[in-house]
Amino acid sequence: MYKLIQNNSNIISFADNFMIDKDCYLYDLNSNNKLLLDSYVKVDKINNLIIRDDLNRGKELKSTNLSELREFPFRINCIVKNYIGFYKYGNERLNGVYSLVDNQFLFKTKEYIGNVILDKYVISNINNLVIIRSLFEGRVLFELLVSSYKGFKASRTDTELKSIELRKFIGIYDNNLWCILNNGFLLALDVINGKETHYIGGSKENQSELELLNDFGHAYISQSYKLDEKNRKIILLDGTSYFEIDLKSESPIKKWVDLSEELSKYNIRCAMRANDGFQFDDENFYFYDADKGVVAIMERESLSIVWTYEFDIKIEDKYAMSILKDLKISKDKIYVHDRNNTLHIFEKE
Repeated sequence: MYKLIQNNSNIISFADNFMIDKDCYLYDLNSNNKLLLDSYVKVDKINNLIIRDDLNRGKELKSTNLSELREFPFRINCIVKNYIGFYKYGNERLNGVYSLVDNQFLFKTKEYIGNVILDKYVISNINNLVIIRSLFEGRVLFELLVSSYKGFKASRTDTELKSIELRKFIGIYDNNLWCILNNGFLLALDVINGKETHYIGGSKENQSELELLNDFGHAYISQSYKLDEKNRKIILLDGTSYFEIDLKSESPIKKWVDLSEELSKYNIRCAMRANDGFQFDDENFYFYDADKGVVAIMERESLSIVWTYEFDIKIEDKYAMSILKDLKISKDKIYVHDRNNTLHIFEKE
């Protein structure tokens, strides 16, 4: 189904649909082309990116007016589609968004804006206060304070409850901003009127999750939930479980499917550690078992494994607990990054 076409030890990391190599080039995985930056731009480390000119000065990306170059050492905190969120600290604190389409800054502000860009919004979370800004103007549209829900126990011996915290934004669908809380629940906030619209906990089919709710007050905890906007679902593939929330329903609930029987045929599970988790398209789920070094494809409709590949890798880092550390998909390619910082590229046959 897929064949290994390249092992590239020059790649240092990923950022959404971009990858960065040791020669400081930024590649767009969607187009499989190098991102068109001008000759003055170099890119340093992922998640600590610094855009600088040849004189080691920060500059506006793809600027053709050299007179506009000035001292502006800023760092990138997110790259989403064609937008880059940046920040600068020091005497002149600045945050903002740069458009790779328009080749210009959309806005700059001295206020903290967070590192999340979803749809036409820039979103931040400060102590459960969600601040939603316009992507194009930086103007604050809403401030939504997450209500104080009942806390949960971290262990059976705890005498005090842990307070509820907002951990991650999943995405925006039908004007609802979906969030993951630290108790495993999913929360939806209306970006139009600021109301909390949904609060979804455990699945009725999953006995283990019901026991977690009864004993500890939390559901299955994972930060790998994903919004499938086309099919109008929130989905999660983790361990030997598949969870799904149908957003077409007026009262969405979480459904669960046990995948242990299917995955046991290949002696694998979806174990992707602390990265972005499984990937998906309209037909398949893509994941790996980090401990066993096996990458797999599962058909979405039948929830059956249709392809696997086992890596024969000797880890150079003796402290590494797993063989693989990241996976991305793009058109007809699968990119798997291992603990030796080698990128394995598979192409659909």
